[in-house]
Amino acid sequence: MSLGRMHGLDPETVRGGFLYFIRLLFISPVVFITYRVFNWRGSPFALRADLSGRPAILVSNHTNYLFDTMLAVMVGPVWPFTFVRAKVCRLPILGSLYRFFRAIPFIRTDDPNYTAAQRERSNQRNLRWGIRLLRQGRWLSVFPEGSSSSDAKVRPLKPGVAYVALKAEDAAGWNLGLNIFVYGTNYENPSAARSNVFVRWATPIVVAHYRALYDKDPAAAQEKLLSDIEEALGSTVLQADDPQVLQDAHRLAAQRRQAYFSGVQQALSEVLTGKSTPRELTRIVCNKQESLLFQALGFLLLGLSFAIGWPFRTFGKLCASDRSQEMSYQFVLWVLVLFVGMIIDPLRWPAVQVIATILVQRVWLWAWRRGII
Repeated sequence: MSLGRMHGLDPETVRGGFLYFIRLLFISPVVFITYRVFNWRGSPFALRADLSGRPAILVSNHTNYLFDTMLAVMVGPVWPFTFVRAKVCRLPILGSLYRFFRAIPFIRTDDPNYTAAQRERSNQRNLRWGIRLLRQGRWLSVFPEGSSSSDAKVRPLKPGVAYVALKAEDAAGWNLGLNIFVYGTNYENPSAARSNVFVRWATPIVVAHYRALYDKDPAAAQEKLLSDIEEALGSTVLQADDPQVLQDAHRLAAQRRQAYFSGVQQALSEVLTGKSTPRELTRIVCNKQESLLFQALGFLLLGLSFAIGWPFRTFGKLCASDRSQEMSYQFVLWVLVLFVGMIIDPLRWPAVQVIATILVQRVWLWAWRRGII
């Protein structure tokens, strides 16, 4: 018998309490050490306490393989259930960990381990699981674009999120009070630690508002809801046809001391219209507000940081199938190095590695913002 049942507690409630401490002691520190996250507490349910007590679905874009999931855990009032690739849930040890961390497996069309019929049955079963969770008052986290990508635009959304939301409300007699909270994560540079991440929230979508259309035509209601989610997501994400253009806008805003969402938005508008170009970024490498001694020291440290950071960046590039995954693999190698170092010298190694990491990433980001690298 489980500990929760012995004391008359819901096992899921016990797990939720344990996950809360993991979020507090591990997830949040890792995210805040890796990136500078802005407005993550500016959600509608943080401003209105009544919204956090109802079931909800968190919807976001997916431009960073690991850290997007960590951010979803941070922004919600509880640890949400998340749809993940069934492939990772089949791994011997990691699969069990994923399921403990509230992962719902979902089979993709490119998974060769299942036939089309098996994939359909399994996915429908897990979608019904998501519906039951919502009816129980749980929260879901969904990345409807599917896999992570370094594209600088919102990609077409999968219909599952709209299907689950409408089915859950319909099964509850449209009294569930389900909301969809859409937010965008805007990374200055997903591959650069200590770079900025701007979280932008859209107006909540109340699923019950689609009841009339759903009663007439469920397929039309699902299409309309998905379209509204896509529109809301697009309003929270800075977009460009070329990822390099978006990075130019972030660098330009940083040079102007306007490293916030509206400042990057203005810089992006200027880059897209040709008012500001990459050549301007080159001209401001030698910033007049910084002394020559400071810049010379920066270039000297840049060489050292390249030597220290090269194995991690190379490991990330070799393992990742897309640039959005590079930081995740760099983090995995960093943790492995920390673990081995603590075996050798448990007292001094952690401090040395943390200090070296901060130095390397600060210098690397300084050089990147000036177009040097």
